[in-house]
Amino acid sequence: PGHTLALIKRCVGRYQLKRYAEALADCEAYVTLKPADAYGYYVRGLMRDKTGDYDAAIVDYRRSIELETNPERIANAWYGVGVANERAGRAADARDAYLRALEVVPAHSPSQKGLKRLGR
Repeated sequence: PGHTLALIKRCVGRYQLKRYAEALADCEAYVTLKPADAYGYYVRGLMRDKTGDYDAAIVDYRRSIELETNPERIANAWYGVGVANERAGRAADARDAYLRALEVVPAHSPSQKGLKRLGR
């Protein structure tokens, strides 16, 4: 339980197996042990998104953005904000998030595709 690398790897593995609720529990433990790690919030955001908790996913993605220094990872987190908003039926907020990702990484393909889905 206290081995953070094992927790995050198991979380990602369970995500890949589509065992989102179990993956979320691992992410919760990881973030508790490493609250300053941007990646933990990003991955927990993915799990929350997959379990339908879009608002909590957005909170995690935004926390990841605050902590992250890598532009590609920041763009990915903004994309996550966009997807969660899109799934929650908030197209304008999704569009804004995709545009924020493109400000960070202009060639961010997932965000470009997100904008196309929304009809720009």
